[in-house]
Amino acid sequence: MPEVLSALGMLIAFVLILYLAYAATKWLGKRQMTQGGGLGKNIRLIDRYMLGQDKSLCIVEVGGRLMLIGVSGQHIEKICDLDPEQIHFPEKGSPASFSDIFQQTLGQKFKPGRKKKTQDSQEAPNE
Repeated sequence: MPEVLSALGMLIAFVLILYLAYAATKWLGKRQMTQGGGLGKNIRLIDRYMLGQDKSLCIVEVGGRLMLIGVSGQHIEKICDLDPEQIHFPEKGSPASFSDIFQQTLGQKFKPGRKKKTQDSQEAPNE
């Protein structure tokens, strides 16, 4: 009986730690967004492409001008100015919540009722 109570206590502690981690990251994310971490009035990150662990290319809009910048752990450098007509801008609107993105990702990876195509079903019937 003590083993069952010990295992139950560890399970409850594990669930509590998971919930606290979720609540803390949600709180920190909201705090970051309200303190200028993405809500700049004159600077906007349009797109980012990760090149490595701490290296990326970013398209930023500053004062109506588009620039491509390179970002690494210790250095940021402007690479060139960009033509706005050649850039695909994301749709404006409120940013998606973590749960929306998570559900969308799960839906893409694990679609219910999705079956593997067999070679027979891929062949077109002869008429």
